Amino acid sequence: MKTQIIVVAAFVLWACTPGDQAEDDPYRWLEQVDGEEALAWVEAHNQQTLSSLQGHPVFDSIYEKSLNTLSSEESLSSPDVQGDFVYDLFQGERNARGVWRRVPLESYLRGETEWEVVLDLDSLDQAEGENWVFRGAQCLPPDYARCMVRLSHGGSDAAEIREFDTERKTFVEDGFLLPEARTFYEWKDANALYVATDFGAGSTTESGLPQVVKEWHRGTPLQQAKTIFETDSRGAWAFPIVERSGGRHHTLINHRASRYERIRLALNEGRLQELPLPRDARIRINPGLGTLAILLSSDWSVAGATYPEGALLSIGYEGLLGGDREFEVVFPPEERAHVLSFSNNGNLLLVNILRDAAPRLLRYRRENERWTLDPLAIPEHVNTLLSGGIGGSDQFFFTSEGFLTPPTLNLAREDGTVIRVRQQTPQFDAGQYTVSRNEANSQDGTRIPYFLVHRRDMVFDGEHPALLDGYGGYRRGIRPGEHSRRR
Repeated sequence: MKTQIIVVAAFVLWACTPGDQAEDDPYRWLEQVDGEEALAWVEAHNQQTLSSLQGHPVFDSIYEKSLNTLSSEESLSSPDVQGDFVYDLFQGERNARGVWRRVPLESYLRGETEWEVVLDLDSLDQAEGENWVFRGAQCLPPDYARCMVRLSHGGSDAAEIREFDTERKTFVEDGFLLPEARTFYEWKDANALYVATDFGAGSTTESGLPQVVKEWHRGTPLQQAKTIFETDSRGAWAFPIVERSGGRHHTLINHRASRYERIRLALNEGRLQELPLPRDARIRINPGLGTLAILLSSDWSVAGATYPEGALLSIGYEGLLGGDREFEVVFPPEERAHVLSFSNNGNLLLVNILRDAAPRLLRYRRENERWTLDPLAIPEHVNTLLSGGIGGSDQFFFTSEGFLTPPTLNLAREDGTVIRVRQQTPQFDAGQYTVSRNEANSQDGTRIPYFLVHRRDMVFDGEHPALLDGYGGYRRGIRPGEHSRRR
């Protein structure tokens, strides 16, 4: 593991449409992800960064501490609940590529760690003479026995996708196999997939994103799959989405016409119908409840009503397709609060908001055809992130982490109680420090919230050095402490 070097490299590839790029751009060669010149440029900057880091006297101690933390069995990972099991990918000193493993859900909640290896990536690499990186797996409910496993060469965007049997712990002979490409897929049923991939000339954008979505049935050649949707717009791309809950499912084709413009097409018995929604909105469907949640990115006027940017709305999915335009406002925008993310789980709508720079997790329960706020007790000054639901129940995992609180995995029970499932070992003594939330007034009167972390015995005499950190922009909110952790 010592030979694996941790390097900070500044190498950004922008996903722009061809029309956005000047033909005489002198740096266009950087877009060639596997180009020799681009790779040499990255290597040169990596070496420059590495030399600077290694020249610091504390490099070795920080390196060893970081490596031990990352390869520790106690490292906290978000549980991926598939049926009766919790899956995760563990990488350690003896598993550089990692093992995809699982443990029964009930055992996981009891704190037991008798993991069962499902797929050993290091052994697979050795057997096939490849450099595979595990990019996740999508398993088909309700038994979750068949999964499509995504493998990429060296961690590239393109991936090969293979059908895997979790009961036999082996790839399925003559099963579904999608060649290496920038592929998007969804299970239709046990014998069919929706696939958006490279089907040959004219089927992808310049950067390899798919422009054709097909329905592929088991036992037939991929090239004979039936075309469901195709776009010929320059730079536009498309992919399938299947939302499942409560034993029901809805299929959509997401047509990305531009960076912020999404055209959603409902697929029903082979026919496509565009959802009559703003193309810059974000949506989530709960098939079990028959609801659709919409987060507006701009003001929207419809059926004589105007809904402001930032509003979280809800409506019956089938009703919307049938012409209903009466929306319920679940979360109205506030001057100092906005929605970060939202998700469905069982009979719940879960919403992460940021209010006065303080993260909150809101739980709404469906009652009498309306959403009712059902609060949770969340500690202050911590980042709270949804982590995943448990089947069709109203239980869900969420993680919390603060300036002085190590990453913690929690379980919210159906009755509203919250229990701590796991917590990562603290890396320093937090007891000698304290956190306070304050506000500064700008010249135009805007109150700007900020957090101050310092020793409890610090004297406020203006003589102490301070590390300042801030962020804003790009339509993405940053929670307290998150930017510092990523820096």
